[in-house]
Amino acid sequence: MRSIFITIVICILSLQSVFAQCNFNFSLGNDTVINCGGNITITAPSGLDGYTWFNNSHNQAVTVGQAGTFWCTGYEYLSNAVTNGDFNGGATGFQSDYIPGTGGTWGLLSNEGQYAVTSNSSLVHNNFINCYDHTVGNASGSMLVVNGSSVAGLSVWEQTITVQPNTNYTFSAWGMSVVSSNPAQLSFSVNGSNIGSSFNLSSNTCNWQQFTATWNSGANTTATIAIVNQNTAPSGNDFAIDDIAFSDVCTYSDTIHISYPPQPVLTLSGGDTICEGDSITLIATTDIPGSNVTWFPGLHTDDTITVAPSSNTTYSAIAISPQNCGSNNATTSVVVTPYPEITAYGDTTICLGDTTELYYTSTLPLNSINWSPSNYTDSVIYVSPTDSTSYIIEGESDNGCATSDTVTVLVNPIPTVTIDSQQEICNGDSATVHISYDNSHPTTIYWNNIQMNQDSVVVSPSSDTSFTVYITQYQCISESDSTRVLVNEIPTISTVDSVVVCPGDEFEVVATTSSSNATITWLPDYSTGEYYTNSTDSSYTISAFANSNGCLSDTSYTVIVIDSECDCIWKVPNVFTPNGDGVNDEFYFVDENESCILRNYHMVIFNRWGKTVWEGSNLNERWDGKNNGSEVAEGTYFWKLNFTDQNNLDVNTTGSVTLLK
Repeated sequence: MRSIFITIVICILSLQSVFAQCNFNFSLGNDTVINCGGNITITAPSGLDGYTWFNNSHNQAVTVGQAGTFWCTGYEYLSNAVTNGDFNGGATGFQSDYIPGTGGTWGLLSNEGQYAVTSNSSLVHNNFINCYDHTVGNASGSMLVVNGSSVAGLSVWEQTITVQPNTNYTFSAWGMSVVSSNPAQLSFSVNGSNIGSSFNLSSNTCNWQQFTATWNSGANTTATIAIVNQNTAPSGNDFAIDDIAFSDVCTYSDTIHISYPPQPVLTLSGGDTICEGDSITLIATTDIPGSNVTWFPGLHTDDTITVAPSSNTTYSAIAISPQNCGSNNATTSVVVTPYPEITAYGDTTICLGDTTELYYTSTLPLNSINWSPSNYTDSVIYVSPTDSTSYIIEGESDNGCATSDTVTVLVNPIPTVTIDSQQEICNGDSATVHISYDNSHPTTIYWNNIQMNQDSVVVSPSSDTSFTVYITQYQCISESDSTRVLVNEIPTISTVDSVVVCPGDEFEVVATTSSSNATITWLPDYSTGEYYTNSTDSSYTISAFANSNGCLSDTSYTVIVIDSECDCIWKVPNVFTPNGDGVNDEFYFVDENESCILRNYHMVIFNRWGKTVWEGSNLNERWDGKNNGSEVAEGTYFWKLNFTDQNNLDVNTTGSVTLLK
């Protein structure tokens, strides 16, 4: 009974001794506010043997870049139960499923599953990086270097130690890769059970990393601790371990709360409905002064922006406070409604005094319209401008969008035209009728309602005729103007064809005319009157013409023949009617007493224009009123007769004959 009591007392004293040592002041500092997006380095108190942070980091300090509550546990090792944990005593004090290096092509650790204690990893293998131990970091220290085996589950290092029951122990070690490919995957175990997570070495060579895990001894009095390589890759998988410790430990913990400043509250205003092509101002406000606003789309950075979207657009913005804290994503929308497309129509060219209709079409319904000038509000208006005028129609759609269009009405003056005064002509003659107008504009001329773009026309009416003219310029029609061309009838004159008298006889020739006021003039002595009397003992031709209102008749001829023997009496008819009735159907030389003996006889008949229609060289030839087998028209025809009579007198005479049917 006494021995049991002594043991309990010893245990209590031992625990009191441990508790007496676990009095380290462990604090991570006061709670801290950091800028949004920034970071802060949290440092645990120095002087402890190991640290475990919230993120499994074992460094004394960690850097965080977010808000939250962060913890750290510090370890104070009271005594290390591991023998030769820094390998300064060489390859002693531990067991291993690996074997010491046997040498080969690349050095002592040429083969897999072998180890060696060295101060520089390159000394045991030509291809290992030049790395030093963890304890002192130079050639004076020692470490265990391993060429990893391709067999998983082999202990690299193992040692059995005595432990106190119900005591917390920390198992820790440092490891690094000496070849970058296929880094080792180490596990730590106590009495055959893994503790902590798998310890995967970095591919960065010469980079010492610490493994730390806590184990409670429970009822155990001994502990077999081991480091096992789980990587089976034959290539690479080469590493070093150093400073292995298994210690009873004092554990200290603390937390620190890292927070962000408040986020700015962003409010957008100004979103509304606008007309296409218009602009609108959007305003951003925040509850934190100095906040910077960024708009999307466009990346504008002003608190106030003016936009003119072409279609419905949602604008968003965020605000960043001076502490770099971002606001909520605020949005506002701008609805774009189209303008109505108004088109004004109407006759764009009118004549002075005319009225034209103006109207419009629109792509959207309009709730109001206005025409200016005059402020008409009807859909269709009728205007009569006296000068060229532009009419503007303005319309507003139901959505409040207003637009306009313009139609210009050009006013052309009414043209004027003046025609020549009345003229008189003789029947068969022509007259020129001329007009006057402003020819500086394109003009269309209508004579007697027929388009004839001529400033003058030459006319030959057969009776009194009226001529009316009007013109158009730019579709405007002038008042018409008229004139008359009076046609005076040409008088006709007739007399006997010839007279045969004896020498010394007095003769009288009578001429008649169709005009009562015509004057008959006889040639060659220019005597006047209806009667011509003479007793001149010679042979000659008498001509007569009538003058009435300036119109001259055709000349009528008569032949005075002085027959010295008075035994050849002849004449030429002045009228014949070739109508086939058997009476006076032919025109011919008449030998009244059939005693004429003529030589060189030749007769020619021609029309009033001097064209020959018949001729004969025989006293007995007669004209039947035809020209080359075709009947000629009624009218007066002229003849010329040449012959030598029986007294060797040459007769050259002319006359006319009227052909009636």
